[in-house]
Amino acid sequence: FRLHQMFMSMTVGLTMAGIIIILVDVGLTPWESLNVNPHPVFGLIAIMGSLVQPVMSIFRPEPDSSKRWIFNWAHWGVGNIAFGAAIVAIFFGVEYPGVMLPKEVTYVLIAYVVVHTLIHLVLSFQRVYILKNGSNQIKDIGFNANDVQDAPGSDLRKALAFVYVGLVWIFALVIVGWLIHQKLYGEHDHEEHD
Repeated sequence: FRLHQMFMSMTVGLTMAGIIIILVDVGLTPWESLNVNPHPVFGLIAIMGSLVQPVMSIFRPEPDSSKRWIFNWAHWGVGNIAFGAAIVAIFFGVEYPGVMLPKEVTYVLIAYVVVHTLIHLVLSFQRVYILKNGSNQIKDIGFNANDVQDAPGSDLRKALAFVYVGLVWIFALVIVGWLIHQKLYGEHDHEEHD
């Protein structure tokens, strides 16, 4: 739970930093070419979803509330819609001519989507298994260190989180490496091929 909070806080912070960088770099120019590339629309959906999630969590009912299921489904739905929109925005974003990334970036993105989907499915099946076997002892964790208790299956979730974060860093570094290479040698590479 604390990892989830930490990663989602980082998501909101990095999303805001990304918005600022985009606005400083290109302003609202991408909105003028929506008929060519819908990247900004999907990006905006992802941004709105990432900003709504923390607000929703403030109003989260207690675990034993009869309305908790509504929050759980809304939190899950908004999160998955925002994440899906972000992935689609990334795929459209690499198609901008100014980005000048090689076609291979698409394969790295596809590999990421496959890894994410597989881990998501494993975690979903694990959740169903835990619920069916009645070993779901998940409770809200307070800020008191004495309240911390890992839920059943947390070792698998922690291991998958470790693998996931490692692979995401590898994918990100490969793409950033291509970006840096393109910025440093892009013009030179184009001259050699002409």
